[in-house]
Amino acid sequence: MANTDVDGDGTPDQIGIAYATGRVTTIVAINGTRHSIAHSVTGVPYTDPTDIYRGAFLLSRAHGADLVLHLVDGSGNAEQFAVISWDGDRLVALPEPPRTNLTGAEQRGIWYLRSSHGGQDSVRCRQPGEIALTVLTAATSEGIAVPGGGRREENYYTFVGSSWQPTGSDNIADSSFSYMWDAHTSAFDCADQGVKP
Repeated sequence: MANTDVDGDGTPDQIGIAYATGRVTTIVAINGTRHSIAHSVTGVPYTDPTDIYRGAFLLSRAHGADLVLHLVDGSGNAEQFAVISWDGDRLVALPEPPRTNLTGAEQRGIWYLRSSHGGQDSVRCRQPGEIALTVLTAATSEGIAVPGGGRREENYYTFVGSSWQPTGSDNIADSSFSYMWDAHTSAFDCADQGVKP
């Protein structure tokens, strides 16, 4: 799929993605050793590794990229992503940052990002190791004006220990919402650290 430094030692590592019915496996070769982590998927999964792999981004660390996978197309529900990181000696699925709009029924290690019903959730890299979780709402919902218009709420996080820690937030009027926005290509707004082999 790509080569990028996953473990943070400055040396590119090889990344592979495998799909089998109901399961996506991320494989990374680090210093000659094969490491892998698997996710069970339900719903309408992506099956082509080139569709599953979305990129290698500096989300949780300043050195060593996290791998973003698009596991399930939302089809009107939340898109399901996984963020794979390195934890000293193994690959781990990073938890989603804490949010108020989650139901509690979500699967641990899956990031649920809305892309329909007048709402768009996305992740933006602010600087290496710091992210903004953006919630953009439309000024209209099913043709009806929303009181107060469109909004952009951004919650900022850094990853400390084993969880995301809030570092601030913004909530401003915003009219940039588009029903043509594509979560598959735009949900993670970060510079890709990966290089295609």
